[in-house]
Amino acid sequence: MNIIEEKVKRIENIYQAIDSMYEMAKKHYHFDCNGCQTNCCETRFYHYSISEALYLKRGFETLSIIERDRILDKSRQYEKAYEEMSEDNRLMCPLNEKGLCVLYKWRPMICRLHGVPYEVQDVNMSASFHGGCERFMSEMANSNFTYMTFNRTIFYRELSKVEEEIRGLLSLKVPQKKTVAQILLTYFL
Repeated sequence: MNIIEEKVKRIENIYQAIDSMYEMAKKHYHFDCNGCQTNCCETRFYHYSISEALYLKRGFETLSIIERDRILDKSRQYEKAYEEMSEDNRLMCPLNEKGLCVLYKWRPMICRLHGVPYEVQDVNMSASFHGGCERFMSEMANSNFTYMTFNRTIFYRELSKVEEEIRGLLSLKVPQKKTVAQILLTYFL
């Protein structure tokens, strides 16, 4: 295993911890995304880390050539459509097929975290609290739910460490801001 692969394995471990915490939160709130009409896969999320792009690339490489070509074609269409519309418009992520992510195991961090309430600590350890997604907030609006501590800070810090190490190894200084479609088109065209 080369050193970059070791870093990618660390991302996998971070994601497993996120997934465990998210499952606990879903059970705590009796919340599920199934059947959601405001699908977060239609949100234009930007991904800022090379490490997550490499992890997504790893998953993409597990697909057949036919599947990859189909997704790359959808990615081109996705990006072309956004060139012709405002950022506020919503388009389905090119990885979503029949309501499911074809790279679910390799999806980026925001795709794993979106939905339930959380907190983040700044450098002074002051916490800011954030509500869940639109569906969560509307379902919980008339209930007296108890907040379950879901501090994203540790996950952000751990991914940031891996990101810094990968950028150092690859001598990358330029920041990244890409959609899933842009990531796929960058690595596979």
